[in-house]
Amino acid sequence: MKKLIIKIIISIVVIGFAVGAILIFNNLTKPKRINHNIDVNIVLIDKDNNVLVNDNIEGKDKLLKELLEENYDVRIEKKNYGSVIYDFNEVKTDFVTSYISIYVDDKYSNYGIDYIQLYDKIKITFKEMMI
Repeated sequence: MKKLIIKIIISIVVIGFAVGAILIFNNLTKPKRINHNIDVNIVLIDKDNNVLVNDNIEGKDKLLKELLEENYDVRIEKKNYGSVIYDFNEVKTDFVTSYISIYVDDKYSNYGIDYIQLYDKIKITFKEMMI
């Protein structure tokens, strides 16, 4: 009987650790909200390297995805791995022959628009790329 109680207690502790780890992971990967005014520079470059957009936008309490949807004509679709930008103003892509890459402060971003944290004076560049 003692062994059964010990097994139950160990099972409860292990389940507790697993649930705690999941909650911590989910909290760490959530994009954080901005609580103050910041300036965000948005640049859009087409496949011929023409600069189509070069705007400075106030990014108070917005995520990048919200900022784009409020200020530009964008078509964004949610996929298993995050949101994908198909169209940005006059740049139209199909994600098969072309796509829109994202650069943060002139460095290729390993994160999509769902996870890019905005900060003051950030430069977000969107480039149309041919596959």
